[in-house]
Amino acid sequence: MLALMAVVPFAIASESFSLTPSYEIHFDRELGLSRGLRMRYTHDSHSVDFRCESGSQPLLGSALHLFLEHSSLLNPDRSFLSISLNYGVLRSLRLDETDQQATEIVIPLPPNLLHRNNRLMFSVEQHNPVDTNPPSVWTLILGRSYLTIHSNPFEASRDLKELPLPLLDPNSYRPKAFDVLLPEWIAPPVLEATALLVANTVHRVAPEPVAVNVVASIDDAKHPLLIIGTSHEQPELRSVAAGLPVTGDEGLAGISRGLAGLSPVLFVTGGSPEGVLRAARRLALTPVSGNRFLVAAETRYKAADRRAWKGFIPPSGHFSVSDLRIEERTLGPENDYTLVVPLRAPPDFRFFSDGAQMTLQFRMAPGFSSVPRRLVVQLNGMRLQDLDVNAMVKDSVLSVPTNVPGNLLRSLNLLTISLLTPGPTEVAPPSAVLLPNSQFLFPCDYAAELPDLGLLRFHLYPFSRSPDLSDLVIAIPRVIDRGIFEGVVELASSLGRLAPADRVGFRVRQMGTLPERERNASQTIYLSQSSGKGQLASAILREAPSEWDRRKFVLTISAASTARLKPAIEQFFAEPGLNRLSGDTALLTTRGLTCLATTPKSNVGETLILLHLEMWLRTDWLALPGILIAVSAVLFLAWRLALERYRRRQSARWQEGE
Repeated sequence: MLALMAVVPFAIASESFSLTPSYEIHFDRELGLSRGLRMRYTHDSHSVDFRCESGSQPLLGSALHLFLEHSSLLNPDRSFLSISLNYGVLRSLRLDETDQQATEIVIPLPPNLLHRNNRLMFSVEQHNPVDTNPPSVWTLILGRSYLTIHSNPFEASRDLKELPLPLLDPNSYRPKAFDVLLPEWIAPPVLEATALLVANTVHRVAPEPVAVNVVASIDDAKHPLLIIGTSHEQPELRSVAAGLPVTGDEGLAGISRGLAGLSPVLFVTGGSPEGVLRAARRLALTPVSGNRFLVAAETRYKAADRRAWKGFIPPSGHFSVSDLRIEERTLGPENDYTLVVPLRAPPDFRFFSDGAQMTLQFRMAPGFSSVPRRLVVQLNGMRLQDLDVNAMVKDSVLSVPTNVPGNLLRSLNLLTISLLTPGPTEVAPPSAVLLPNSQFLFPCDYAAELPDLGLLRFHLYPFSRSPDLSDLVIAIPRVIDRGIFEGVVELASSLGRLAPADRVGFRVRQMGTLPERERNASQTIYLSQSSGKGQLASAILREAPSEWDRRKFVLTISAASTARLKPAIEQFFAEPGLNRLSGDTALLTTRGLTCLATTPKSNVGETLILLHLEMWLRTDWLALPGILIAVSAVLFLAWRLALERYRRRQSARWQEGE
């Protein structure tokens, strides 16, 4: 029996982890408001959402640095801008000649009004002189506005349900990074446990990039630390007085309590490497809570449906706006009464030429019909509807059915919905809300020309046809050194950032140890050291069909040495590298990335016969009587043939009896 206690509060230098006294959140950079906020109606308002870091408490001295300008024609006696934070009023400003040009106004932010998730509201009442055009009324909050948050760090959460804390703070706008402690010797189950936890931790803040660093000792750690392994593999994994025994293949995971000023450490350990993997799979693939847990049995979870990418058009082609994880969207003054809804599909979706349709559902604000309005619906730049809405609205709900030409549909579809008025107005017209129960039917088959490294930029396709990567195996050499460990960690980080599912469940196996059944059912990424000498390329990325199933694929990443695998993977899978990939082979040379096509492509996909028949009946329903007659005729002929055969047998029996 091996008695393992709660992990020691490691003596990591507190200054390595402590947050700086303040941080800034810029409207243009962090909040994506490079064009600022323009308010152009007599009564207008815009909101700005932002987050405060989880591991700190805002202090006095926090402020909004507001840069604004406005029209010179505004009546200063009747024009005001109000700013509120989480529904608490901060300041009301007169819009006069003092802030007509770009002006900075510093507004203190009370600490009691700042939370993890916050909303700034800008509300304007602005009037212009009589007989001036409505467009002359405007107030602009510039994109260079920013927030300064003074904070006092406090102990991070030690509840596992708050993951990825304490390793990563999803609320922070700063560059994200954490460290992984290198085991003294590396068992394959511990390497798989490390890869799973790295991938799922990174996945929780995707698509933001995360730097994952491997350190040889606790003293080398400069970021929050992840420690995985048994006490034999991780000698620095020590215990404290009050312990929790772990026996045999049991696993233990938890968050240590740091000493004063120290960051907590996320740890996964066990009585054996298999126990470590059990605890890691439980932590990565299922919801957990509390400070620690003990696990003795294998974790079971339901793998994601094939091609059911998160936030994408589902494989059936039938979906609603809510299925894309899009909530109610308002067509109002804050977006100039125009919505752009992305409808994304995996790259192998091949949409039918006929049968696509959608029914948009809207909820209208009171008084909607008081202003003449037109509803314009466009898909990928083509106008599908242009309707007089006032003539259609009978109550507060409007339904707009629309047929969609199949040749318009592709992997990224932009649905643009606009509410247009005949001309400029001083008062903001009533808004409308696109409801999440709006329905779409985009039937499709699946086909892609493979191998094609260029498709990896689409969430690792074709290796993500199972979106949680549950059919993916990372194959590594028999000898696992630091280079292989770092390469697997870097690859796991990339898989976690790109996987289109809620979790990531791949496996790690040594070459030659994969059972035949598992090998035949899996797609594989091989990590290896290239054997050729004098090669011009420092690393090679190659995609090819699997030897055992031509519908599955193998991705081989080889480098001149195992130490070069990590930088090669980082360069191949970073966004600039992914966007440059093409062909079936990519070489990293001193001149950069070179892509080649060395083998012919083949068409890989599925044709859904029953769906084709269903769509044919939907679009050509007059053919239904003919189909029924044909089916009845076939059944009648089959019945007559069977009856004739039966009569002949009976006649033969009577003759034998006589």
